[in-house]
Amino acid sequence: MLAFVISMKHFQTAGNWDHATQLLERTLRSVCRQSSANYRVVVVANQDIEAVARYDAADLLLVDHPPPEERLASRRADKARKLERGFEYASALGATHVMAVDADDCVSRRTAEVVESDPDTAGWLLRKGYLWREGSRIAYLNRKNFNHSCGSSAIVRVDLFHHLFDDEPSRYSFEEPRLPDGLAFESFPFAGAVYCILHNENMFMSRQRVAAHRTSEGLIRYYLRKARKYVPVPVTGHLVDEFGLYALGAPQPAQQSELER
Repeated sequence: MLAFVISMKHFQTAGNWDHATQLLERTLRSVCRQSSANYRVVVVANQDIEAVARYDAADLLLVDHPPPEERLASRRADKARKLERGFEYASALGATHVMAVDADDCVSRRTAEVVESDPDTAGWLLRKGYLWREGSRIAYLNRKNFNHSCGSSAIVRVDLFHHLFDDEPSRYSFEEPRLPDGLAFESFPFAGAVYCILHNENMFMSRQRVAAHRTSEGLIRYYLRKARKYVPVPVTGHLVDEFGLYALGAPQPAQQSELER
């Protein structure tokens, strides 16, 4: 069984809590559209979130961590602590594998199916995935190193999850985590997630951070690098069905249960 574990930011650090919970609900709708029923969802948060109770496969794990400081290292540490608690909870549920999913991303409806078909694999890295700006009609396919930028990109056997964390400073390390000798991550067989950005609740890809990075790198170099890295793809029925993707405020795709039950 695959457990998707979602770390929800502390409500005191959200730019707009209502907006943050709307993003979470989109993520929950996406995750809960799995083609296999062999999955669970664990949301780790500091306070009750009504949306979680609307999904039979989802559990809310409440923690009493203090709000992190504004600096990025403190927020990363808060996320890491919540993910560790969520992975431990998932292990107690009987999960064979765990996957951290950011509370604003979308994942493929075939993810649990892949894990179910190969339960002994140490883990997978999602090297292919989509970058999507909130509300855009275009998504951008990263075919090489999606896992270097998106936190929703690592699936690991539950007994190995400790290898995804750095101790000093405390951080969830998803880019190229190392496993014990003799074990290695496989590449996920297809583009498995959508990294949703520029909606004002991103920890890393905020509008201000993207603009600052673009300015420091230089516009020409920035756009040339992006052109080499990403392939534009229209957001059509395939992406909507595969990932449950929709812009906030737009009509929402039907749940898997509504399609097949």
